[in-house]
Amino acid sequence: MSPLISVIIPAYNHERFIGAAIESVINQSLTDFELIIVNDGSTDGTEDVVKKYDDSRLRYFYQENQDAYNTINRGISLARGQYISILNSDDIYTIDRLEKLLAVCESNNAVCAFSDVIPIDDENNEFT
Repeated sequence: MSPLISVIIPAYNHERFIGAAIESVINQSLTDFELIIVNDGSTDGTEDVVKKYDDSRLRYFYQENQDAYNTINRGISLARGQYISILNSDDIYTIDRLEKLLAVCESNNAVCAFSDVIPIDDENNEFT
């Protein structure tokens, strides 16, 4: 059975951030998703962090460094969901992000949805 949403995380040298990104997806209020992480040749501990997660919805792939666009495209080619959501490896989702975006798409027959972001600094302080 295919998941409703494929979340793709392209990752490159984000050992410090990738754990929070993964957790923000795994803990979503909507649970019908797959999480595809494509490691674009990281030279830090990104892979070690990813491999600590034991969730059947998570699929991990490694490739030699090819740049962000090719990494995202590879993730899209691996996706099995009806919808695709892209999350940068140094960002996080609010707990109900997928649920809210899906509701907007379904209620408007939309094929694409975008939302605003809340920028933060290295200490998690929001920029205003």
